[in-house]
Amino acid sequence: MILKNRQAGIKSNTGMESRNRNFGLDVVRAMAITMVLLSHYVAPLKRLGVYGVELFFVLSGYLIGGILYRQFTSEPSVRFADLWLFWRRRWYRTLPLYYLFLVVVGMQAWVSTGTLKGMTGNIAAYSFFLQNFAWPINGFSVVTWSLAIEEWFYLLFPICVYAVNCAGIRVFSSFNVGISIFLAIPLMLRLLNPTPDWDNGTRMVVVFRLDALMYGLGLAVWKPRSEWLWKHSRAVALLGMGIIAGTVPIIIWGMQPDGWKFMPALLFSLIPLGFGLLLPFLESFRRPVDILAIPIQRLSEWSYSLYLCHIPVLFGCYAVFHNGSLGSGGKIIVRAIALLLTFVTARMLYRYFESPIMRMRPVA
Repeated sequence: MILKNRQAGIKSNTGMESRNRNFGLDVVRAMAITMVLLSHYVAPLKRLGVYGVELFFVLSGYLIGGILYRQFTSEPSVRFADLWLFWRRRWYRTLPLYYLFLVVVGMQAWVSTGTLKGMTGNIAAYSFFLQNFAWPINGFSVVTWSLAIEEWFYLLFPICVYAVNCAGIRVFSSFNVGISIFLAIPLMLRLLNPTPDWDNGTRMVVVFRLDALMYGLGLAVWKPRSEWLWKHSRAVALLGMGIIAGTVPIIIWGMQPDGWKFMPALLFSLIPLGFGLLLPFLESFRRPVDILAIPIQRLSEWSYSLYLCHIPVLFGCYAVFHNGSLGSGGKIIVRAIALLLTFVTARMLYRYFESPIMRMRPVA
């Protein structure tokens, strides 16, 4: 009887948690991680990863930025204690798994090269998210470039808002000043430093991309004052889809070394803007029956683990199965095995590593 009651309680809590989640935003996160996985497991779709990561940026800005805004506006003025609480909750969520995979990737590099020579500087840079601060990232763990952008954004933007608020400007206006600064400066830097290497030299560099999350955060800040975006979400979404569709030929044909040198500067404003305009419509999705909703919810929950583990798992499978000596059919099988192991690994990490640590976060 006790066991049945416990099982009933677990099912009840799970059902309550599912009902409290916004299914539309789970769809967004599931779409983003699916695009990233396809880009690395299916070679012809490699450019999908650009859109997957940009969608992650916009969603993160909308969700985490919304939390930041609600926390800061709960009092007449921003206190440093508010910043510290926000950072601590954020770091509990992101840092443990990040550092775990730094160890994993470091061990893989050590096994493959047989030496630690040259790795010390890498590990030091990665430990403080300096691997791509103002320069292209190296090959140690390239997938972490986006995490560095997020961590620096969530460190610097609250400081900016706090400083403006300390100057006597009310919280809402302080956010708007911060939004203006973080939209203008990265775009200006991209325009002043055009590079033919739009991927490593622009897309993956922190100082050029601090505006990537701002479109989602701005949407969260202005949501109470922009109800028309949600009332006309279908039309707004069509505009967003048009902007995103317009960037596809730019990436395929326009981002060549001999192309227009200012194209990357505009491209990385257009893509997050387009996804930001999609969010009001996607957020309104209603939860369907469990058989359809639960896989999407699980994919959303596991997305952070999937993002960090899919490359190490793939490379590990390449090493075990000697991928270079296989034919095309064998390589497809190896990638299928790696994808399955990626999902198994992510599920275990979420259940036994991420979730217990998240339950330890300080209460907001």
